Amino acid sequence: YTFDAFAQQHANCSTGRYDIFCSCPCSEANALARYAFRDSPTHPTLGCLTPNNMTIGQKLKAFWNHPAGPKTIHFWAPTFKWGISLANIADINRPADKISLPQQCAITATGVIWSRYSTQITPVNYNLLAVNAFMALTGGYQLFRKISYDMAQQTPAATA
Repeated sequence: YTFDAFAQQHANCSTGRYDIFCSCPCSEANALARYAFRDSPTHPTLGCLTPNNMTIGQKLKAFWNHPAGPKTIHFWAPTFKWGISLANIADINRPADKISLPQQCAITATGVIWSRYSTQITPVNYNLLAVNAFMALTGGYQLFRKISYDMAQQTPAATA
């Protein structure tokens, strides 16, 4: 596979650049291929290497070498953060009067803010996005329960 063949394949790229960093539709797949073959002395192909035609070993190597993969804190921090969301799910059966309003506000705000942040960094960290979106949802649900309970408690006192 030669550079000329690659240039011909990407002749319609909007950037006019004929390399694996072009903005053609396959550039995302080529980014994945760069992670899969980062330790190789030569890249086996300059064509489109998509997740559909990668072997399991290539996919695992791409995951391992990814900038947000298990060799970095960018993988482990969101992974352990799932514990907060799981604790919030466990608290669904907790009586609403025992729910801490400041704590649930913090969890919800953290989830919303960091969900947005995780889409703006490079590379996009989908584990961080997922855990924070889930934190925002579970925190929002707990806030709804607490506020509904507090409003129900105030209503009888106001009418009496």
